[in-house]
Amino acid sequence: MPNYYEILGIHQNSDDKTIRQAYRRLAREHHPDVNQGDASAEEQFKAVNEAYSVLSDKDNRQKYDRYGDQWKQTGNFSSRQQHANGMPFSFDPWNIFNGNPNGSRSPFGFDNAFDNRNFQRSEPKQYNITISLDEAYSGATRTLKLSNGKRIEAKIPIGVDSGSKIHMQGIPGQDTSFYLVIEILEHPTFKRLNNDLFTEVEAHPEQLVLGSELSIETLTGDIALSVPPLTQNGQRFRLSGQGMPSLRSPSVPGDLYVIVKVKLPTMPREYEQQMYESLRTNRSKETGE
Repeated sequence: MPNYYEILGIHQNSDDKTIRQAYRRLAREHHPDVNQGDASAEEQFKAVNEAYSVLSDKDNRQKYDRYGDQWKQTGNFSSRQQHANGMPFSFDPWNIFNGNPNGSRSPFGFDNAFDNRNFQRSEPKQYNITISLDEAYSGATRTLKLSNGKRIEAKIPIGVDSGSKIHMQGIPGQDTSFYLVIEILEHPTFKRLNNDLFTEVEAHPEQLVLGSELSIETLTGDIALSVPPLTQNGQRFRLSGQGMPSLRSPSVPGDLYVIVKVKLPTMPREYEQQMYESLRTNRSKETGE
C-alpha cells in the first residue's frame, strides 16, 4: 500500500491546513477534466482522494500513523459510526462506496451484525467533488458507481458554487442517501465572488490615452469592450449579465467586472523609444522639470 503522506507530498507531522492545501493542489493538477485521456493522471487522482480521505479524518489518521497498512483492521463500532456522521471524506467519482462483493458489509462499510436502527438516525455522508468553473456555468454530470455495482448519474445544476450540496438517493430501497459537496477549481482567467466574475485585461498606453476597443474573454466567448479616451490604469468596467448564473435563478446571471491594466513595453522599438523621449522632453519644457 502506498504511503499516504508521500502521495500528498507532506510530512507526517503536517497539520490539517497543510493536508487540505496539498489535497486541493494535487486534485486540481490531476483532475480528469484537466487531463482528459491520461490514465496515469486518473489513477493519481484516485490515490490523492484516498490519501486525503484517511488523513483528513482524525481517528483514521491516528490509526494509520500507528498501524500503517493494517489500520483498517483496527476499527471498532464507535469509530465507524463517527465516520458515518459526517466526518470529512473525499469523493471518488469512479467508486463512491467501497462495498464488499461478498455482501457481508453494508454500502457504508458497517457490519450487518450491528443493529441497523442505530444508523437510521445518522446524518447522510458527504463526499467532495471537484468541477471546473465552466461546468458550474453550464451544468455537468458525473457517473457514480455504488457498492451494488449499479451506476447512477449525478446532475450538477447550473450556478453551483464551492460549498453547494447535492442530495443523492443512493441505493433504491435502502437508507444510503448522501451529499455531494461541490468544490470549484481555480480558473486561470476569472475570480468568482458569489455570482459576479472578475478579470483583468492589458492595454497599451496609447489605447488608454486615445481610447480603444479591447477584446474581453467571457465564459461564452469573446466580446468587445469600448475603452474611452484617458482611461486610467486599474479602472474597472462592468459588463452586465456576463457573470455566473444564479443557482436559484439561472436566467438572472451576475456581472463581469473587467479591470484594465496598462501594458508597458519591456523592449521598446527604436521609434517607440524616440516617441517616449520626445514626450519626456515636451513635458519637461511645460513643467520646467
